[in-house]
Amino acid sequence: MAADIKRLLESYNIEFVESGPNVAKGNINIQCPWCGIEDRSHHLGINLASGMWGCWRSQQHRGRLLSKLLVKLTGISQAEARRAAQEGESIAVQPDDYEKALSGLTEGVNTAESTPHSESCGFDPYMHKLTGRTRAQKRAVHYLTEGRGFPPAHVRGVARRYDLHFAIRGDFANRIVVPVYEQGILQTYLGRSIYKDAALRYRALDAADSVKQVKDCIYNFDNVNRPGRRLYIVEGAFDVFKIDFYNFKEGVCAVGLFNMNVESAQQDLLYELRDQYDEFVIVLDGGQVAESLKLEAQLGWLPNLRIKYLEGEKDPGDLTPKQAIALVKEVT
Repeated sequence: MAADIKRLLESYNIEFVESGPNVAKGNINIQCPWCGIEDRSHHLGINLASGMWGCWRSQQHRGRLLSKLLVKLTGISQAEARRAAQEGESIAVQPDDYEKALSGLTEGVNTAESTPHSESCGFDPYMHKLTGRTRAQKRAVHYLTEGRGFPPAHVRGVARRYDLHFAIRGDFANRIVVPVYEQGILQTYLGRSIYKDAALRYRALDAADSVKQVKDCIYNFDNVNRPGRRLYIVEGAFDVFKIDFYNFKEGVCAVGLFNMNVESAQQDLLYELRDQYDEFVIVLDGGQVAESLKLEAQLGWLPNLRIKYLEGEKDPGDLTPKQAIALVKEVT
């Protein structure tokens, strides 16, 4: 595969180096296309055995698909890049293979400029699973029922499926804590204030304390990483709750991007799901037509991808259970 990667880069006139202070054993390095002119020393390494790549200056500039890197370097389409990289319909990667390959990219290399992050992530002592049994937690339950429209009988099921916590003190005090997992490992979390007039409604865990930043994660990834009929791509966690909780038993699930743009690391995760579902549907807030079309263009490589527009200014997270079920039935 080493010769193939080198020939591929040469065919697009992409300069690479095979030795130097930033080149780990078994890799070649190029100038990172995301760092641009800030990278004058070929900081992005490509593993010649696996094709996985990563920039040691930034934890966010990495991926497991050579085609994604090729698109960024050359501007060609995803389809052309996949053909050039000879990537099949699906790529089987063991859960720990990716981290092993990425660690090899920086073996013996000074990584002082890397984006700060943590090797592990955990809840602080003031965060407890949301059960609704204590007086403090009853305020969180009230927010979910009165503020978000979940029937009281459903709150405990929602909390269990998404492992919701509630912080009674500390930096996340009076926030419902939404954990973000990948391969069973807690990557980061964010907290939603239970007060409508809060100056800061959402608060994300600092990047230095996270394994991965929120913007590089796919929310609800572990719950949906199995065969199903349809996968909805939405923006926030509460959008996921409404669509996913009331439909997952029918093989209809949802994931959240945390924004209206999809990052390279998120595309890698979505690529793992592309063969798990028969179709994919983008659902953003009502009125966000331009944002929906942009997202559709970014994810055009997903099979049977379409957009479902909500009427008016309706937010998927504000749907009632009946509306969430009806939304799925509308898309046939």
